Amino acid sequence: MNIQRMPNVSVRTMGYRLILMLVLLMAGLNLSYGHTGHTKEHHQARAAVEAGLILPLKEVLLRIATQYPGEMVSVKYKQDDGRYDYKLKWLQPSGALIQIRVDAKTGDLMEVKGRNIE
Repeated sequence: MNIQRMPNVSVRTMGYRLILMLVLLMAGLNLSYGHTGHTKEHHQARAAVEAGLILPLKEVLLRIATQYPGEMVSVKYKQDDGRYDYKLKWLQPSGALIQIRVDAKTGDLMEVKGRNIE
C-alpha cells in the first residue's frame, strides 16, 4: 500500500488557504446570484410587448436594417406620457455611429442623427 505524504504545510497555512477559498467561493456566488443582466427598463419593455403596446425590438431591428446597414450597439427604451420610444446606437459598416429614435408602437423612424449616414 502506497501512502502519499502531504507536503510540509503548517495547520495555520492550511487554515488560511481554506478561508481564502471559502471567501472567493462566496464572492463568486454573490456576484452571480440573482443577476440576470436585465434592467428595470428591460422589464418595462417586455411587459409592454406582452401587453401588445409596442413592437418587439427584434421586429424594429429588422425594419431598421432594411434602411440602414449595420448593427445595434446599444438600445434604450423610454416610456413617457403614453409615448414609447426605442433609442438605438447603430454602427454602420463604414464605422459611423448613428443614433436612431423609433416609435416603439408603430416601428416608424422618428429621428436619425449622426455623420456620414449610409
